[in-house]
Amino acid sequence: MSHHHFTRDDRIKLETLKSQGLSNRKIAQILEFHKSNIGRELRRNSVRGRYCSTAVGWLAINRRQEIERKKKLDHPPHLSCVMGKSYEYWSPEQMSGRLRLEYAGDPSMQVSHETIYLAACNDKRFTNLFVTHWRLKRKKHKKRGLLKGKREVIRDRVSIGEHPAIVASRARLGGLEGDTKDDAIFRNLL
Repeated sequence: MSHHHFTRDDRIKLETLKSQGLSNRKIAQILEFHKSNIGRELRRNSVRGRYCSTAVGWLAINRRQEIERKKKLDHPPHLSCVMGKSYEYWSPEQMSGRLRLEYAGDPSMQVSHETIYLAACNDKRFTNLFVTHWRLKRKKHKKRGLLKGKREVIRDRVSIGEHPAIVASRARLGGLEGDTKDDAIFRNLL
């Protein structure tokens, strides 16, 4: 079941199968969708408990057209404000906040600090200007998922099965890993 949207044919089949009284799980198996996708589609697009595939197609098209596109710094007032404030050594957060204050009633004039950072990283026109005039450089994000191969390996590690018998009897402290704990000042505690 790979990720894909409901097509017109999928919606027609869904309407037919639902009218036959099949469960969401059975419909999901037939259409090769996850059962939660079937439930979500029915919940979002049913009118008075009835699912109509033709009406749903129009709703989906309208939703796609109403999606607000990501803003860029191509808008001249945004660009002039951001470039001017960059020369004054303002941070992207300060620029974004100033635009939000000055143009509180006009959402088209507001731009997020992430948009400014993205423009600085991706657009060659702005990279040198922004980075040289910003006090702090953009925080580098660590890529997740790659840490598994870079973990430190404990040298001379002894398997639990190879511990001496006195450890198993728990006659002395410190034989097991959980016996001693370190606090913030690295004092051994029990």
